[in-house]
Amino acid sequence: MNALEYLRRTVFVVELEGEHLRVTPVKRITDNHRQYLRDQGADILTELSAVNGSPAPTTIEPRVAPSKCPA
Repeated sequence: MNALEYLRRTVFVVELEGEHLRVTPVKRITDNHRQYLRDQGADILTELSAVNGSPAPTTIEPRVAPSKCPA
């Protein structure tokens, strides 16, 4: 299973927004998901570009919302 398919099976919507990933719903993203996105970000961007029929971004920087720590 590729990285994009894994995320979609976990009920996330993954979109390419410029050169960044947009993953929703944000409420469901755990610290483990954030790490997965950091580790697999380049592959996910490449897969999304292929699905969309557009060239892969030349700079790859997945943006992942910081975890919210209770105050």
